[in-house]
Amino acid sequence: MASVVRLPPELWCEITALACVDGGFTGRSLALACKFFHAQSLCYRFHSLAFDSVLRMEAFLSFLRLQPEDCHPRIKHLYIFHREAVATPSGRPFTDPPTRSAPREANVMEKRALWDKRFRMAASALLVVAAPHLSTLCIVAETPLDCPLASPCRFPKLEELSCKGVVFSPDPGSPASIFPTLKRVHFISPDTNAMIAMLASMLPSITHLRISNIDYYDANLAASLGTFLGSSAEHSQETPSPPPSKSLPRLGRIILHGTPPAPCGWSGFYGREWAVVMTQLEVFAQEQNRTRGGARVLLLKRPMGAGRWLRRMRDQWIDRMQGGRGCWVESDAQEAASEVKWDVPMCYEIPHARPAR
Repeated sequence: MASVVRLPPELWCEITALACVDGGFTGRSLALACKFFHAQSLCYRFHSLAFDSVLRMEAFLSFLRLQPEDCHPRIKHLYIFHREAVATPSGRPFTDPPTRSAPREANVMEKRALWDKRFRMAASALLVVAAPHLSTLCIVAETPLDCPLASPCRFPKLEELSCKGVVFSPDPGSPASIFPTLKRVHFISPDTNAMIAMLASMLPSITHLRISNIDYYDANLAASLGTFLGSSAEHSQETPSPPPSKSLPRLGRIILHGTPPAPCGWSGFYGREWAVVMTQLEVFAQEQNRTRGGARVLLLKRPMGAGRWLRRMRDQWIDRMQGGRGCWVESDAQEAASEVKWDVPMCYEIPHARPAR
């Protein structure tokens, strides 16, 4: 062991950085070997982290506060899942008219607001810690949630972002370019306009964009995308195509995934509204694909329910770490094949990570 200790610390930093690229097994093994390797692997054993509760995030942050001041964890892949902690006693949605149990439901809503506040505080603190080295980030929330980005938070190495039910709201003091190297963005959001506005103002180097689970309430999506790309979905066949967006010169691929409602009951009305939205997106896709040098648009119409995305997004996050395709399909057939693949139960042990393509 004496000969091992004599090696320069810089060399051990390189060795542990190359070794701790799996789901945490190598880092844990080094930490349990002896005090020397416990200290050498401290900053590198957190290569890939997945949190499925607020309590685990808070426990991890408490653990970091007990470490030496020179401990700066190098987190490259991060997954955060926010589960709705409470439900109304009657089981009714929070937006329904009040019932006789309104006082009890008001109390439950207050508890839910406090739980969401704890999540925002823990997630913001965790993002600040992970930001310097983060490469892929996936945040999934069961219910729509606003996720503020604190002013010290800047992601100089983030290349891929996936989120569901989350709307990012940068702090007024944050720099304009929080994501200078972000290339791929996939989101499922109840407020697509807010997400698109965030994309337009904060993502100068984006190359791939995917919007999944498009529903009937996304009536303004085609117009927002047209503004986002500097084009319009209302151009006719004879109208000359506008030039590609100069503000986003690297954007080359857009995937739009639509989810039709079930054809029964009130869903019949929503189905007609959804058909109008998809028609608008078809016009937008045709116009954009005719634009020379512009982004190519793939429009998917798949019967995928929103509930399955809670598992699919984590599986696809892991697949991207392994160098797989994830959600970035090239055709409707590939999307159908990926649905079958993600429906198979998978082990959530994070495997060895390879550079994403």
